[in-house]
Amino acid sequence: MDARVVECKVSGYDDYNSFRHASGSTSYVRCSFEYETAGVARQTTIDVGNSVFTSGELRTFLTYGLTVAQMRKWVNRHPSGSRQTIHFNPSRPEEISLAGAEEDLDMAKPERSMWAGLIASCGGMILIGVGKRVRGPARVDETFPLSGS
Repeated sequence: MDARVVECKVSGYDDYNSFRHASGSTSYVRCSFEYETAGVARQTTIDVGNSVFTSGELRTFLTYGLTVAQMRKWVNRHPSGSRQTIHFNPSRPEEISLAGAEEDLDMAKPERSMWAGLIASCGGMILIGVGKRVRGPARVDETFPLSGS
């Protein structure tokens, strides 16, 4: 179904990320759409994609993923008055999704998790190999003879 974009903007709030032990701000994209279902005009506001936590206190080694700049680019491609394909829940027409358009703002993709797991597994295997080389081959202690000798 086709909907009219009323407004899309990058919103946010001040936040404390307890996992990272850092203060900063959380940003997200919020959009309002007008559409009609069963002859009834509707307007729904939804958050699109993932949120992003940014902090001046935080320095990360890897910086892949969604950024506030990418969010702003996405918002600029969805100005007020533009059209957007949406899907709605027939039993609750105020519940909508953006028919794949939010993939640009969704950084929690399975392939990212798979690669992170693969890299961590390889790192673990390398550590095991290094540990075995440092320790040397396993030896049977000859001071305790096997039973029956």
